[in-house]
Amino acid sequence: MFDAPTIEAVRAVGPLILISDYARKIGIQEIVDRICPDGGSSGLTHGQVVLAIVANRLCQPSAMVHLNDWARHSAAGPVLGLDSDLLDDERIASCLDALAPHLARVQGEVMARAIREFGLDLRRVEWNLTSVDLEGASLPDERSEANVWADAGSAGVAGFKHFQVGQLLTEDGGVPLQFIHAEDHEVEVDDILTALAAATRHISFPDSLVVGDSELLRADILAKLRKQKFRVLAPASRTGETRDACSGLDPEAWIRLEYVPRRQERLPDDERTEYLGQETEFLFSDPESSGEVRLRRLFVRNETERAARAATRSRSIDRYLEKLMALTSKIGQRGATTASQVERSLEKLRKEHPLAAPFVMADLRRSVNGFAVDCGVTVEAVKEAALLDGVTVLLTNTPEEEADAHELLRIWKGQLERERRLADWKGPFQVRSVFLTSEERAQGLLVCHNLALMIYCLLERAARKGLEREGSRKLAGLYAGQHDAIPTGRLIFQAFEYLQMVDLRIGCELVRQLTPLTPLQERLMSLLGVEKPSW
Repeated sequence: MFDAPTIEAVRAVGPLILISDYARKIGIQEIVDRICPDGGSSGLTHGQVVLAIVANRLCQPSAMVHLNDWARHSAAGPVLGLDSDLLDDERIASCLDALAPHLARVQGEVMARAIREFGLDLRRVEWNLTSVDLEGASLPDERSEANVWADAGSAGVAGFKHFQVGQLLTEDGGVPLQFIHAEDHEVEVDDILTALAAATRHISFPDSLVVGDSELLRADILAKLRKQKFRVLAPASRTGETRDACSGLDPEAWIRLEYVPRRQERLPDDERTEYLGQETEFLFSDPESSGEVRLRRLFVRNETERAARAATRSRSIDRYLEKLMALTSKIGQRGATTASQVERSLEKLRKEHPLAAPFVMADLRRSVNGFAVDCGVTVEAVKEAALLDGVTVLLTNTPEEEADAHELLRIWKGQLERERRLADWKGPFQVRSVFLTSEERAQGLLVCHNLALMIYCLLERAARKGLEREGSRKLAGLYAGQHDAIPTGRLIFQAFEYLQMVDLRIGCELVRQLTPLTPLQERLMSLLGVEKPSW
């Protein structure tokens, strides 16, 4: 006679089986335990704690104080191979303290493992910047001027610390390779060189193209990047020299660039945005050799954006002029009786209309009746600004045989699309949902968030690559269980939202089983190369 099985527990698994598999492939726990080995006396190694933090940010991000509750009530313990009862605040804090001195090495080794394991293409990498405020407070015995979460954050809210962060991403899937953070000051462009130098200690870059903002075009930075054999693609600043160069272009030399935004691929040709291009040469002085370096300068014109910018500026100017005329009509009345009062009102209007103010002259003068405001549009300023309406100017030292004008535009537009990775990082992972008592712990947590983003991006990339091999871009039934959709990290995780683990007691034996996989879940696991686990 057999004992009837009884259900002891049912716990949420969600995407944990995917996260656990990919975390193992890029070696998060193994690498942290090797670099920070002294965490096992508590029953949990530092690597296990980092893995739990990463999984929590991806599955059910919440304040660190709730991480223990999440781990105990979900299937995190058996799936991740740790004792979730030991995952208390003290253990998390000691892990972040131990991790803080080794952040660069941990990141570098995980990055190198991910590149090798998934064959990431490093021919193009991208640099993005953002900022974040983390909540925290100093412990009573740690209060010192250097360790108070004083003032601020970016919004001036007490108890928050403002961090500038930068991420070096692959064009191949937007996977974050290196992550740099700095508190109370901006991440500088020199930090790009630091990140690249750190990365080259772990992996070789094949004459990679670095895509980023105009700061990459500083002569000293460009010289250093060239010395390290990196190529650059970045937008030129909108200076007077750039405007003059644009005004001197041959009106007949514009060519149509072969670029179609993804959202317009199904539209007929005559409804798509047209991009025109014209290439010239740009010279700058190399500060090291004192010689001249030649760069390719590509002017890209978007007529749709050109018209939209002109219309927006015109509306802003009209509204500004209306406000100025209204102010003029009130001169001599209450609140506008002296020259200083009128000047303050004019300055306030200039700040309220920053787009229009550079194109409108507004001067206070004395008149027979007291004061008057002379105002009007500065036509020449409008004409100068209009020269660069809808125009992006890209500079690069990439040879034309490696990337022509059409390819340069595709690369640049792709970089803008991948800026959503920073939105992923700050949105679904709820990077602000923390409470910390030291800047070192904050820095450790930020790196854990970046490791979470790496897994998120690798899963998305693997699903898309798997579909590409089959000649497809969309996965059947992925969106709302009915519609075909291009895989994103969010949709992949949603597909596993209701996967559960059941603990069955059969006599003296405890058996753990997953609830039956749906056809969509099985299809995704096949694309991702994840085997169904067993316990």
